[in-house]
Amino acid sequence: MSLEFLGNQSFRCEMSGLSEGYISIGFSSDTLMGNDDVYICLLNDNGEVGVQYGYNTGRRPPTINPLGEVRDIETSFTNGVIKCRFITSNPISIGQSNSDYLYYIFLALGPSQNGTIRKHTTTPLVTTQKEDISKPIDVSGTFSSVPIIIKFHGSIMLIAWMVIGNVGMVFARFWKNVMVKQVLGKDLWFQAHRSLMTLTVVCVMIAFILPFIHVKGWSGNWPHPILGCVVMVLALLQPVIALFRPSPQHKRRIIFNWFHAVTAFALRILSDVALLLGFKIIDKSPDIWMEKVMGGLVGWGLLRDVIFHANAYFLRKDGDENPKRKCLLQTFSFVKLT
Repeated sequence: MSLEFLGNQSFRCEMSGLSEGYISIGFSSDTLMGNDDVYICLLNDNGEVGVQYGYNTGRRPPTINPLGEVRDIETSFTNGVIKCRFITSNPISIGQSNSDYLYYIFLALGPSQNGTIRKHTTTPLVTTQKEDISKPIDVSGTFSSVPIIIKFHGSIMLIAWMVIGNVGMVFARFWKNVMVKQVLGKDLWFQAHRSLMTLTVVCVMIAFILPFIHVKGWSGNWPHPILGCVVMVLALLQPVIALFRPSPQHKRRIIFNWFHAVTAFALRILSDVALLLGFKIIDKSPDIWMEKVMGGLVGWGLLRDVIFHANAYFLRKDGDENPKRKCLLQTFSFVKLT
């Protein structure tokens, strides 16, 4: 797209994009979709491209207004590419002064149905800052398809599950009956496990609310939000159930142990899947490097578990009474040698 300021609130706008529905440009006072002026180049059922002028009220099709002072319209549709060019003198009506010409610019494309645009199939590109559209400025490097609040959401979730939570689970699985030094009346492994998993839940809660703050509602990027809600419920359930765990000698302790272990296993699988689906939504790079990094982290965790359990199995087979402790001593010896 390109914008050329002609003076007297007039602009020449050109847009083109690979789409069989529509391409559009929006002017906003913030980075959220809603309360924005939009210009749409829409492909109709006859294969002709028309220009529409509207007002976006949020997560629904925009209200289409008369073209008003839109003139010199040129459109085409060739080889799947929609192109349109026009001059507009319509004032931008988004509740701020038009004199400064500072706006966030949205670019979006998607399908259409019966002459009405549908939800965009990809995340719209949004400038990372307000741009002065009255001046010739190159904004090609300032567009981002991922809002900063969503980047925080993904980063916190990644750190929570792949680092903090992962290490916390390792303490419970591999260090139990090994790190038995008493700290505040409990084994050291348990104190480390409880602290790390509590921190994980806190981080997940913070990250969980960020998309709702951004979208101001429910996201339509299925099935990631549904899976995220399931993970959030299970993550909250773990510490709540732990508050009511019976003593180690209680006859019902086995029920708690199984429930706690099965829920933890489900959390590990579901959180990995949710992270992969989340990266699939935001990673538009040709080499999908985010999914590859995530796959590498998951693969490393599985390899670590397989190696440890295999080693413990053979040590147990040889008659070792505490194979976990022996495995960890071997690990320490290897690290010391290297």
